[in-house]
Amino acid sequence: MKKVGFGKVTLKILCAVLCGALLCGAVMPAFALGGDLPALAAGADSPASEWNFGRLIYDGAGVRHSVVPYYAGGVSPDTSGYGDGHVFPEKYCAADDGLLNPPEAQAYGDCWAYSVITTLEANAAKQGFGKKEFSKSHLTYFTLTPEKEGLAPDNVWESGANSVYASFALSNLEGIANKADFPNKTADNEIPFTEADRFNRGSGYIIDTAAVMYDADEVKQWLLDNGAAVMSYCEEGTYAKNEELGSYMIYNGRLDNFIFTANHAITVIGWDDTIPASAFEVCGNGKPNKDGAWIVQNSWFGNEDDIMYMSYGQPVSDFGGLTVRGDDAYANYTHSERGTSGYLFGKYVEQGDVFTARGDERISRVMFMADSFGQAEKINVNIKIYKNLPDKYTSPDDGTLAGSYKTVCTHDGLFSYEIKDFIGITKGEKYAVTISCEESGGHSIALQLEQDFEDVKYVSAARESYVRTSKDSAFIDADRELSKVSGEKGLHNTYVQVYTKCNHTVKVEDGRRICTACREDLSEVCAKHPGGYWRTTRKPTVTQDGEKTYLCTECASVIKTEKIPALNTAKVTIAKNMGTYKADYSDYLKLRAQVKEVPDGYHIEWFKDGKPAGPGTELTVLCENDMQIDVRFADAKGNILKDASGKEIGDSEAVKVNRGLFKLIVGFFRNLFRTNKVKTQ
Repeated sequence: MKKVGFGKVTLKILCAVLCGALLCGAVMPAFALGGDLPALAAGADSPASEWNFGRLIYDGAGVRHSVVPYYAGGVSPDTSGYGDGHVFPEKYCAADDGLLNPPEAQAYGDCWAYSVITTLEANAAKQGFGKKEFSKSHLTYFTLTPEKEGLAPDNVWESGANSVYASFALSNLEGIANKADFPNKTADNEIPFTEADRFNRGSGYIIDTAAVMYDADEVKQWLLDNGAAVMSYCEEGTYAKNEELGSYMIYNGRLDNFIFTANHAITVIGWDDTIPASAFEVCGNGKPNKDGAWIVQNSWFGNEDDIMYMSYGQPVSDFGGLTVRGDDAYANYTHSERGTSGYLFGKYVEQGDVFTARGDERISRVMFMADSFGQAEKINVNIKIYKNLPDKYTSPDDGTLAGSYKTVCTHDGLFSYEIKDFIGITKGEKYAVTISCEESGGHSIALQLEQDFEDVKYVSAARESYVRTSKDSAFIDADRELSKVSGEKGLHNTYVQVYTKCNHTVKVEDGRRICTACREDLSEVCAKHPGGYWRTTRKPTVTQDGEKTYLCTECASVIKTEKIPALNTAKVTIAKNMGTYKADYSDYLKLRAQVKEVPDGYHIEWFKDGKPAGPGTELTVLCENDMQIDVRFADAKGNILKDASGKEIGDSEAVKVNRGLFKLIVGFFRNLFRTNKVKTQ
């Protein structure tokens, strides 16, 4: 097998402040925005030639990150735009739109958490949710103290991470928490986190997207659409204040093939194309080769001095865009708690993860990672969901296909796809989600994999994650088989998150509609989030179809509609109907209904002289006076089923009673001694 060198790791660049202990302190090449990856050459004589891997490199000081494999000529990015026809205003700042909270000063090495939370808060405001304050320290602590697997440094507060790694924790529903519940940690403010706090989503919001961008125009459009973005770069301590502008300036120098260590994360909140390159000479690193600057919000001072300018000529690692949505998740399923540390890549990659349902739920969203090393303009994604896998399944597609969905990703990152169809899962049921990615231009696509490195070991088991790099090949068990066929060691699960909603079972308690499973109050209608469903039914008639509609319990939107075929064969008659039956006074007459297909929701109802006489297939009446007997289909409220013309479906028979003097005398004694005759028609 020919390997293609070292590729991008899912962790992107793990950032910390200068004073922090660097989780990613190794030397890293910057990336090239032009061109493509080298062709994937695979020896035809090698049985493992279809498997091409990159992996994370740890040199004793930290993690090496390479967006383009190091031998492909990685150079620092040109962040000034690429002449692709985009036209943007000369200036923009999210603060002018009222999207930002005042800057806060970090007390420890968690600059990345400050930048991630600032970006999420700006997006919440941009979407019209209002000003929110989310907890930075909750994100820091639980991102770096994983429940089962992932990077777990000794000193959480002085260790690095980045927007994508933090997003893995958030996508696992570990936040977003409120700042009021978990204030930012300072030297005087010790926060006693407990495991019970891990999944606190008290803000009412969860992560929706975590984009990774490399193109300046893409970043500018993101800022206009979403408010802010995270940026990773190398801070060397040469930032300086430009007294004329009254702002701190950031420029470390520009070198082709620039090799640097990313050690700081900062929030991009806008840009200003009119800032001259000469304004950055105060940093002591010469004059940048272009005018213009990013407007950034730092976390050093905790005041307006944190609003700074960064030169377009400053080499950066990447940009991370994050968005939120209202918390609409009941539960989540994943085999990868903290994302991945290696990757398998090809022109086509597909993963499949198998899960066992923990309750009666319905699948509402799937979150996955699409990754092209920053090369592809569009990644075509196909998501498939399979239900009812057999106990001895050997592939994720062994079940019944319940849904297939296609979408297009225009940048790398984590993406959340909403499943609008109703796909229910039952407690104990095995189901699977497969995700394929390819790009029409033939660029390489990375499929993220857990891969052990140094003292980081991942938790996995057989038959959890499967992969393949060809539509025509069989899936390979990522944990048990992939290492054997590829020769690549320590491979485990892929990354995917499946979100569900409770498949509500409703019970009325004190006049409120309460779910017996999740205890959610379903009585009130909410215009924001769907959650569960209830059914309404329009009854079918003999000639017209009915329908069963599933509606959201909160916003009443239609989830699914099923057609109920017309009841053109439904029929009920009185057996041996004579039209008019002649009986003697005091006789009991026993009638029987002949039925063909009782309609759903209806029952057989008898009537005597227009008044209900009882349900069932038989009716016995005492003959005292002339009467009319009818049999009909009625629902629980007494509504009679009618055909398309409005005529009631059923049968009728008249009963004539002989009340002559002799019959009355005989009948009197029969009633007295209960010797009445019973006549069956």
